[in-house]
Amino acid sequence: MIKERNRCYWVNLPYTKAPKVMINENLFDTNEWLNAYPKKNGILRKYSPAAIVQGKGPVNVDTLTVTFGVYCEVYEETKNDSTQRTESAITLRPCNNEGGYFFMSLRTGRRFRGF
Repeated sequence: MIKERNRCYWVNLPYTKAPKVMINENLFDTNEWLNAYPKKNGILRKYSPAAIVQGKGPVNVDTLTVTFGVYCEVYEETKNDSTQRTESAITLRPCNNEGGYFFMSLRTGRRFRGF
């Protein structure tokens, strides 16, 4: 099931190859979404597996504005000089319920957190 869900993510993206950071974060995100909703034949039909095991509350879908693999310019700290104020990045997955996301920097290839 996880393999099929991951294929659904990648089929619509324009990338032919992806770094390991993107693949790992996509697998983590797919697993999080599978556990975020209650199962029809589960132990408790009212609570999701994530709520039972990890104590997570319901997902606030109002804060989800960007999907996996989208190019973004992420704001960084402002310095009083002529350095760049945004970072070119690709969205990986949500990192909290307040609108934060994990991004992959196109300059360094590393994962970082932004809003």
